[in-house]
Amino acid sequence: MSDKNIKKAVRDNYAKVATGGSCCSGPITNCCGQEDLAKEISSSIGYTREDMDKVPKGSNLGLGCGNPIA
Repeated sequence: MSDKNIKKAVRDNYAKVATGGSCCSGPITNCCGQEDLAKEISSSIGYTREDMDKVPKGSNLGLGCGNPIA
């Protein structure tokens, strides 16, 4: 995959998340702090179970972390 294609894929994925509902600004109003839902959201933006198992318990894999593998 070329650098241009990688950047486009990342941009498209972030745009999809930004325009969808989220924990604190969309239709889901009670998710903040719920570990299972955080894992579900992390999974929906590209993290694998293996990725999530590598981070400390309670970590939030939100977009602000800038994870290049998501």
